[in-house]
Amino acid sequence: MVLLATLYALGWAVHLYSQAKASVMSNSNGLKNTWQWLRMNSHIILVRMVLGTASFLLWIETPQLFGELVGRAVPMTKGTVIIIGFCVDAFWDKTTFIGGLKVEVPHLSPPDTTRTQ
Repeated sequence: MVLLATLYALGWAVHLYSQAKASVMSNSNGLKNTWQWLRMNSHIILVRMVLGTASFLLWIETPQLFGELVGRAVPMTKGTVIIIGFCVDAFWDKTTFIGGLKVEVPHLSPPDTTRTQ
């Protein structure tokens, strides 16, 4: 169980990091690094982490119900646990954004025009 939880957390963290990195690399905001993005979005990250953990526990404790929710049975292997971790965070990212919790970087800081790519 600990190994599966660790692999799930790895998939979840990879999605979070890829989102943060893409946001920092964007020219539409003035963010300098991923730590700044993480600090600005810590509230929504916490919400996504709780919802993602609940989703993981639902899958572990009641795989039949989880299978009904996603439309098919999902085997619990090391590889699928990583993929599910990634996909669950992507799902909750979009769901919380549509639900009114903003995930995107607000337009508080002007774009950094000195950055080159």
